[in-house]
Amino acid sequence: FKFFLRGGVQLGLHPAGSPVPIAVGLCHLHPSASQRAFEATLEAVRSEPGALPFNERTGTGYLCQALFRAATLRGEVEVGELGGGTGAGEAHELLVTLVTMPCAPVDALRRIADGIMRRCADVVGVTWSPEGGEPAERQPGWRSQGSVLQELLAGRSRLVHLIAGLPFRSTPEAFFRPNLLLSDAILQRVAADVACGRPKVIWDAFCGQGCLTFALLAERRCGHIVALDRSGPSLAALRDNLEEHGLAEQASIITADLGSPVELRLLRARLLDDEFPGGDLLRPDVLIADPGRNGMPKAFRRFVHEMQVPTVVYVGSGLAALKDCALLQKRGYEIEAFAPYDAYPHQARLE
Repeated sequence: FKFFLRGGVQLGLHPAGSPVPIAVGLCHLHPSASQRAFEATLEAVRSEPGALPFNERTGTGYLCQALFRAATLRGEVEVGELGGGTGAGEAHELLVTLVTMPCAPVDALRRIADGIMRRCADVVGVTWSPEGGEPAERQPGWRSQGSVLQELLAGRSRLVHLIAGLPFRSTPEAFFRPNLLLSDAILQRVAADVACGRPKVIWDAFCGQGCLTFALLAERRCGHIVALDRSGPSLAALRDNLEEHGLAEQASIITADLGSPVELRLLRARLLDDEFPGGDLLRPDVLIADPGRNGMPKAFRRFVHEMQVPTVVYVGSGLAALKDCALLQKRGYEIEAFAPYDAYPHQARLE
């Protein structure tokens, strides 16, 4: 949700194609615990003198966005919810992230964080991202943030989800699917598609914090996974989760920008095959690609074709995903299955 000034500080969303945000008072899509955190955040910000939204035209203010992440407390039920959205009836814990410009006063942010936690018992932590807000309209080539560690302002910085029956500690720097009701279904669908290839080695490209890698290893769907992403904090979280459950030896975790031709050439040189007998990476039987809303970089599509991966499981959304499917078909791939999920609240995009 975006901070903006209109008769006081507001939180809202941008309508599609419009730079003017609309104030949101009640969201029917997120859990009731998130609604309480939403209201507590607004109250805490409004009570802090000098806390103003960032104005792109004048350069004044520092508040950009507030992110509300929820995790279901398994086995606990919240009674008497009103206006509950996703997962109504279940209890949730919340992590709030304040996204600001780098110039934001830390002392003021800590007071706001303390105010949020004091007003809402569902909030277990408040973090701070100084990377600035995302644009209302993403231009071609725009790339997501999350390469800088967030600072903990109050409480704890990680939520605990249940993936493949095991606790998974998610990091605020990385993406986690917002529709908690569909997360397990998507993971299981990917696992089923992967199993069709009977893989020994899987590459999980653009893996983020590695929910798919973690689930596949926990369910013993393959012998080894190579997890690749450019976000250091995300990969560090994946490594921590794998080590906690004794799965680290079955994974190779590699920091690489999969949109960079130079880094892809270095990656190609590490493949263990007849051309590069000294390589340390096994060629994938199945490639999972979850590149986000912009789709696969052109250099990576070429890389996939050159490796001649037998099976690709593509997770994507919008026109970018359809474009990638069409371009992969031109390179010889055939679509065998297609499964849409309404995974993004507030948006018409299907995953």
